[in-house]
Amino acid sequence: MIHVFTGPTLSPDDPALRGQEVRALPPIRHGDLFDPQVARGDTAVIIDGVYHHSPAIRHKEIIWALARGVCVIGAASIGALRAAELAECGMVGVGSIWYSYASGRLDGDDEVTVAQSTNGDLRSCTWPLVRVRQVVGKAAELGLVDPAQADRLIRVLADVYYAHRTLDAVMHHARREGLTAFTAWLTEELDANEHFGDTKREDALDAVALAHDMAGVPVEPAGGLHWSTRVDGRVIPHEP
Repeated sequence: MIHVFTGPTLSPDDPALRGQEVRALPPIRHGDLFDPQVARGDTAVIIDGVYHHSPAIRHKEIIWALARGVCVIGAASIGALRAAELAECGMVGVGSIWYSYASGRLDGDDEVTVAQSTNGDLRSCTWPLVRVRQVVGKAAELGLVDPAQADRLIRVLADVYYAHRTLDAVMHHARREGLTAFTAWLTEELDANEHFGDTKREDALDAVALAHDMAGVPVEPAGGLHWSTRVDGRVIPHEP
């Protein structure tokens, strides 16, 4: 079974998540990998995760799953972060965002953070900074902005609080910088493809595809993985 934890990056009703062998789940939170339905030999694909209103997925929980023989793949959002941090423990990273974190090109959580509606809609209503970088970089390749303008626009949008970094904000700041050719081009591209420049979604789809490719491949429990929990000042070791 493939368990995919997603929401704002890849819609749970996306065609890529259809099929009896796929279990589409909301963004991961602390405790989700302890679900008995996530069994040895299964694959957990971590894409999105909660962080404000509930405890985020912890490293030791992922290590525990790996030690039980669960294949854990991470991409796009918190999955890319955790995969970069836990590569030596056997977590598999996928995509350009994971590679950027693993190589040190990116290091801030705000690169992938997005805001969602308060009405329970899992879709993102803001742009992560990685998408801004992707789109501005493409515009620079096409000569729509010069390198200095590209760097300036990215810096300006990086200073915008992630919950306010909407598409309207991107367009507003680009116009303030005098980048009318850029805004006209971006409008046309998004009219043709609403997912234009959405690196997180591309990486998420690659991660799900990899999970399908690995289906049926025996997973051996990762050896030598030990972790501990601090309770009332005492460190309690856990063995897989």
